[in-house]
Amino acid sequence: MSRDGLGRIREASEGHLDQRLLADHLARDWSIAGEVSELGSFEDRIFVVDCKKERLALKLVDRDRTPNLELEHAAMRCLASSTFPYDVPQPVPTTGGSPVDTVDIDGAIARVMRWVSGRPLSDIAHLDRVALVELGRLAARASTALAQLEPSKNPGRSKWDPRHAPQVVDDLVEHVSQDERKELTQALEPLAELPQARSDALPSQTIHGDITDFNVICRTDEEGAVIPTGLIDFGDVTWSWRACEVAVTCEAVAAIEPSDPLAPMLAVLTGYRQVQNLEEHEIDVLWPLILARAAACAALSARHLQSAPTPYLETMHALDWAALRGLLVLPEGLAAAAIRSVFDRDPLPRKASIAHQIAALQPTQLLGGVSPQQLHPVAGGMTSIRTLGLDQDHIAVGRWGEIRARTSERPAPQPPATLHLGVDVFALHGTTIKAPLKARVEALNEREMVLALELQAESIYLRLAGISPTVAAGQELASGDQLGAIAAPADDKPAHVHVQLCTAKDQPGLAVPLEHQLQAWLALCPDPSLLLGVDAAAPAPPKPETETGRRRHVLAGAQKLYYEHPIPIVRGWRQYLYDAYGRPYLDVVNNVASVGHSHPRITAAAHRQLQLLNTNSRFLYDSMTAYAERIVALLPAELDTVFLVNSGSEACDLAVQLARVYTGRRDMVVLAGAYHGWTAAVFELCSSPADNPSWRTTIPSFVHVAEQPDPYRGRFGAQAEPYVRSVEQACERADAQGGSAGFISEPLLGNQGAVAPPVGYLQAAYKNVRQHGGLCIADEIKV
Repeated sequence: MSRDGLGRIREASEGHLDQRLLADHLARDWSIAGEVSELGSFEDRIFVVDCKKERLALKLVDRDRTPNLELEHAAMRCLASSTFPYDVPQPVPTTGGSPVDTVDIDGAIARVMRWVSGRPLSDIAHLDRVALVELGRLAARASTALAQLEPSKNPGRSKWDPRHAPQVVDDLVEHVSQDERKELTQALEPLAELPQARSDALPSQTIHGDITDFNVICRTDEEGAVIPTGLIDFGDVTWSWRACEVAVTCEAVAAIEPSDPLAPMLAVLTGYRQVQNLEEHEIDVLWPLILARAAACAALSARHLQSAPTPYLETMHALDWAALRGLLVLPEGLAAAAIRSVFDRDPLPRKASIAHQIAALQPTQLLGGVSPQQLHPVAGGMTSIRTLGLDQDHIAVGRWGEIRARTSERPAPQPPATLHLGVDVFALHGTTIKAPLKARVEALNEREMVLALELQAESIYLRLAGISPTVAAGQELASGDQLGAIAAPADDKPAHVHVQLCTAKDQPGLAVPLEHQLQAWLALCPDPSLLLGVDAAAPAPPKPETETGRRRHVLAGAQKLYYEHPIPIVRGWRQYLYDAYGRPYLDVVNNVASVGHSHPRITAAAHRQLQLLNTNSRFLYDSMTAYAERIVALLPAELDTVFLVNSGSEACDLAVQLARVYTGRRDMVVLAGAYHGWTAAVFELCSSPADNPSWRTTIPSFVHVAEQPDPYRGRFGAQAEPYVRSVEQACERADAQGGSAGFISEPLLGNQGAVAPPVGYLQAAYKNVRQHGGLCIADEIKV
């Protein structure tokens, strides 16, 4: 940056002369009067101009950037005139005889831009998957629109372009420590390894170059959903590979979640792919570009922070280095494979070659003295294995690719690792283990070893855990050589050997089965069934959308599902529900598990009774009477009779019938928003908008609706008297038609979230109903 222009304006900032100088230019060159204040920025200076009727942005750049301004303005005009459905800033022309877009202010180029209303995504505390998918869609739409822009005659070279990251980092290494240099070098290696011919074949076009959470403007709707509405800051527009656009966006969201950068990146790519696809060689360059962009951002932020430290630059420096380090610690090969999965490509194209070569080499049986006929793959994890028992003729095998929920898990920000990437063979302690193919011992410890299997032009490793090795590190092995034996039991599990094929030496035995990552992991750790001679692969878990479609095909639509994207629940234990991927949820929704899920005593009692007798209530048998006696013993003395039914709807229906028979009347008093079941008799009483949207026009004349006594959302707040008066008025309306049979209500308002009515409400309401000759029904099914 020159000492003139921006440099001189920066020096004046401490005395606030720059704001006065800029205000003078705004008035003279644009006829704009407003209050000027500065925003943070890496290099350019950006000011907010607050006028009486609108807000504008004033941007100052160094004179050397003048050629690129033409490309910036062309890109903004291109998006504004296309079908790009988001707001973009536009230059405000100067006043005078020949309006132009820019003005020279002491050697710096100044321009005024229309303000894009809203707030940046970076201001949102948490961007959920839906918001990230929409961010990806915006990036794809921008890319599609900018592809129409003709290449600039002199596009220049942007240091923020991921393609140029190696040169950028090389120029800035003096600003980082030795350890940081190693991290930058590691991040740049995948891009450096790309063949030149492959790079030359990548599609190129104009790109925005900085579609990040800082530059995407959004709003939130009434339900809090984040909706992208605008795109700003075209200062990095350049001519580059098409894939660089979304690579930049992916690196930006990695900075948002550096502890788990892959999930937000895949969400962005999912949205991108919904709008625009990429060619296969573009897909394969995405991961190297993401790493390269992270390296360039980290190096540039280090340089800027050293030269002119500000709180803004400190924040950016922390974000950039956290993103880089989060990306570097991802397991080898996972990101590239998962990215391919998003675009419906085989996560690991060479997987088929690995399987073919292993089969052709006819591997030796891994377990000495054990034939494939003795191996029995079982579903369901340790419970099923213990049920099967352990003997040498029926050896249980835990399946590859199986998701096994562990009831010890608790809800947490990150889902648990439940995807088994190997096969667990529960043979007896001491069973010998042999090398299935020619191999070399890469690593080992007291209970585990890793072998490098010898295949043609392929790197594949075999991880064996739960064994006592008898070989040494670095030892060369022939097929059939003894490796050791299955070790003694440990960690409350029976003796077993974990058999896992890996494309890298340090891949884990368990993985988190998130979308796209699941298929990536199963490709990186292929099915080892060929080494055992038995099919030990678990079927792929059903996709929620597939299960939703099956349900919709055979079940009535009125039986609704929770959530816009239903959770596939497969297990309940205590206060938790577990989905098909093993993730636990704290269950605060169910009204059918009052003592928790799968309570051992209840399970055992039901098992005993079903083994003994399961019949209807017209036979005389002791357990039904004993059950009713126990219920009566827990209730007040006047509640001395039990009528057993199958559901809450039946219970409420029966109560209404009893009230009508006893009083000889038909009319009922109910509360607004109430739901008491699906039978014809009680659905007539339903005034819940969710369950009976047209109740105001269809509710029968013999149903009289009283105010809902909700102290939080009700008309009268926490005052009991007005709500009681509403019940009395409903009774009076019923009296005009012969009187009410009764008043039915939930003592706690279940549909409203188990809300307690105002103190004293029920006693006074019941008293009024009884004075009018009606009975009081307490619907306590849910609460």
